[in-house]
Formats: sequence, structure tokens, C-alpha cells
Amino acid sequence: MGFFKRNYGAARMVKYTCSPRLEGKVYTAVGLVMVAVAVASAVVGGHNALTGCVFGGLCFAVLAGVGVYYWKFRRRPLRREIVVGTWYNRLYLRSRWLFLLASAGVGLFAYVVCLFVVTLVFDGTDGLYAAFISKLKSWASLLVILLIGVCRDFANFYRYYRSPECRRQQAEDGGARNAR
Repeated sequence: MGFFKRNYGAARMVKYTCSPRLEGKVYTAVGLVMVAVAVASAVVGGHNALTGCVFGGLCFAVLAGVGVYYWKFRRRPLRREIVVGTWYNRLYLRSRWLFLLASAGVGLFAYVVCLFVVTLVFDGTDGLYAAFISKLKSWASLLVILLIGVCRDFANFYRYYRSPECRRQQAEDGGARNAR
């Protein structure tokens, strides 16, 4: 019982404030890259893919616009919440590159499994392979959204460990340990 209590007690929700600049840079970079991908896809795909590419390009252009607003114009700090003490947080503290790879891998795996289940439920086993491949191609924006989430999680941990709230918490924890 003590083992589980210790693990569950270690995780806690932390609220902090941070500058919006880093999040704005991430949104701007992802938005501009995806607009370029949508334009290239429209050029290569021709008239058949034009409407989907234009809609996707507009959505990512809006994302880039929000990023520019956060990066250059917003001065009020953002309020964020993260959970520290979980395996996800410990992985970030151990190795940032491993955190990015593992998070992207989990997102990619979830994407493939969800599309497989959706294909199996709605299309059945007849022509499963062809329907699955077509859904992988047509729902690629879901994968982009998952990868944006990975970048945002990374940025949230990055900003928290450089925030005054983190330094204050570490000082309190260090003072409590020295008092024992």
C-alpha cells in the first residue's frame, strides 16, 4: 500500500504564469510550415485536392496569426497548469530529446490505433487495408494536431522549470528538507 500511496502522492497540479513569446514562436513556426505543406500539396495534387488544401492552409494561417499575436503583441502573461511528478514529467527531466521522441511516438501510435479502430467499426473487415490507408491519408490533420500538442507539452515543462513559481517551490522543498 505504501508503494502506491507514495507514487500517487508525488503527482500534483501546479499553476504558473509565463511569457507568451515561446508559445507564439511555436505556433508561428508550425503554422507557417503547415501552410507551406498545404500550398505544395495543392500544387502537386491539382484541382482535386485544391479545396481541402485551401481550407487546411487557411486554418494553419490562422494558427500562425495567433502565434504572431502571442509572440509580438501580447504582453500579459499566460496562466498555465501542469502536472509534476508523473512519468511524463520525469521523462522530461531525464532527457528532453527522449521526451520529444516518446511523446511523438505515443501520439503516432494513438493516431494509428484510433484510425484502425474507426476503420474496423465503420467499414468492417471487407477492404480493411484500402480503407485504413485512405483514412491515414485523409485524416493527417489529426496527426498534426497531436504533434502540436507534443510541442506545447514540451514548451509548458520548459517554461515551468524557468518560472519564479518553480524556484519558489524548490526553495520551500529545500527548506523543509533542511528542517528535518
